[in-house]
Amino acid sequence: MRVNSPSTFGRKPNVILITVDCLRPDHLRCYGYEKETSPHLDAFAASACVLENVWANGPSTAFSFPGIMASRMPFKSRSFGVLDAPLTLAELMREQGYRTQGFNAGNAYLSPYFGYGRGFDELEDFLEYQPAPSALRHFKQQERIGRKVPCWRGLSQRSLDGLARLAHALPWFERGAERVGRLWRPVLEKMWHSNRIRFKLNREGHFWQALFEWVGRNRREPFFLWVHAMTVHEPYCPPPHSQNAANGRLISQRRALYVRRVASAVNQGRARRVDPDVVGDLIALYDAEVHHVDSMLGRLFETLRERGWLDSSLVVVTSDHGEQFLEHGRFLHLASHYNEQLRVPLLIRLPGRQTGRRIAGQVGLIDLLPTLAELLGARLPEGGCEGASFAPLLAGRKGRLPDDRLYVSESFCGRHDVAHTVDW
Repeated sequence: MRVNSPSTFGRKPNVILITVDCLRPDHLRCYGYEKETSPHLDAFAASACVLENVWANGPSTAFSFPGIMASRMPFKSRSFGVLDAPLTLAELMREQGYRTQGFNAGNAYLSPYFGYGRGFDELEDFLEYQPAPSALRHFKQQERIGRKVPCWRGLSQRSLDGLARLAHALPWFERGAERVGRLWRPVLEKMWHSNRIRFKLNREGHFWQALFEWVGRNRREPFFLWVHAMTVHEPYCPPPHSQNAANGRLISQRRALYVRRVASAVNQGRARRVDPDVVGDLIALYDAEVHHVDSMLGRLFETLRERGWLDSSLVVVTSDHGEQFLEHGRFLHLASHYNEQLRVPLLIRLPGRQTGRRIAGQVGLIDLLPTLAELLGARLPEGGCEGASFAPLLAGRKGRLPDDRLYVSESFCGRHDVAHTVDW
């Protein structure tokens, strides 16, 4: 056990970390957005510290979360995740005497397969509600943390080379396959997107229900609660009331499937021109999903308030990365290192303090773990974190982070991640 220094708050507050996948700060009203997408987060921000310049260490979950949960750059590890990280946030909390509970709404990159179960008494990841084509298609369940189990990855290169020679030797076969592909692609894409929407709605219902049930029956304090919501992640399928509240109009399911297919075609280089209405509808669907997750977080805040925990807890709301809407020729989130994907929101509400402060200083998600450690009076191992604490900024004092500190973003680049120009 590490020796503790006195906590900033004089007692051990409950710590609640809420991460919302794909949430952009400039689509929240508390960050200056013109739409009413986030009334509950706006009310939360009024009594919290709002950090305006926060940067992720990767453009997607796999590359961003090592910074959040282990204060570690993604390429410092030999594999995805935090399997070989010196310390995780949940382990730190457990050493401080906290009960640790996690809820991951089915993001495969945040499963125990990648070490994110380290330090949790219980981590519910809802992967059973995921469709088969997910990140886990390249991995099998590890028999124990740290052990890799190889699995089938598809056709071998020799088989692919043989099929290529066959297609080259039979031009009529290649032309016929191309015609069939053009004919059936819309049908298969519609079936695939519809299947993903069905899985998402099923998963969302079980996720939020399990979270509210745990908050209602939990009696042990202090606790560390991590909630990772996938509501804003594509495929976008917001309920009608959220569409009306955010946009004042409804977008049909058929139209939503169409704009999602266009976005996929752009990312794969199969579309060179996009109708501006498609971009507008995709943004409208995204904003409605932001409103939907905001309403669910509002319900969570109300439940915590009824239990007497909201005002006495240290609550953090952030995201792992953002989303693109053709600002640089791409949709959604791929290996693109622009502000649309790297700038994230960060709201921190200190227990018993109604701050309502806005902090313009530049910080990174990699600084979150050492900041929480300093606030709780926990000592970190030498060299265990790559970030630095910005706790003085939350108290209104001059921080130790220089304004010109360099933040690095890392990711792999796939075959569809090369930038290309799209007209719209």
